[in-house]
Amino acid sequence: MMDERQAAPARGRAGADIGEHRWLRVALRALVRAFLFVFLPVRALGTEHLPPSGGVILCANHESLVDPIALLCSLTRWIRFMAKKEIMDVWGFGAFLRALGVFPVDRGAGDLQAVRTSLGVLKGGEVLGIFPQGRRAFKGSGAFLSGVALIALKSGAPVVPAYIAGRARLFHRLHLTFGPAVDLSEYAGRFDSRTLEAATERIRQAVYALKEASD
Repeated sequence: MMDERQAAPARGRAGADIGEHRWLRVALRALVRAFLFVFLPVRALGTEHLPPSGGVILCANHESLVDPIALLCSLTRWIRFMAKKEIMDVWGFGAFLRALGVFPVDRGAGDLQAVRTSLGVLKGGEVLGIFPQGRRAFKGSGAFLSGVALIALKSGAPVVPAYIAGRARLFHRLHLTFGPAVDLSEYAGRFDSRTLEAATERIRQAVYALKEASD
């Protein structure tokens, strides 16, 4: 995620209508769930904290390449994730990810288009998945970037924290814990750097507060 102070409001639902790819989502999730059941069982707690409908930001720590898959397979709602631009530029694979609703973000610059797309996802009533460390970060390393706070305050969407305990290993259970939405009401309507830093820190604390529940 990037650290940006301003972003233009979204105009309707983000990106192209991916409804025609719904069969791909259903088939992929079924196949991956079967794989995880055998090789990497997932135990998810607190899934009731994710609202059944409406735009919501799912914010989690990130230690493994399996993390997005584990989150997708632990919930009934589909998640629209960001992915680094380099992956989305890979021929064939990028098109496959786009069919699943993934969209690119340029981690090396303030990517206003990624912010606009995120706002459009939320306005369309979907779940936006964000790993605010911007890359895999082990054992709590890596600061949270303030892009997640900017998107939350711009959209007014609830931020549901999630903690993924440890790195994925075959035949070892992966533990996911979801928590109640983070209260950012005191920061509403303000987008200055100090406000974004404070809101980001509150989100970070909410994510790592779930670590105790997963131990």
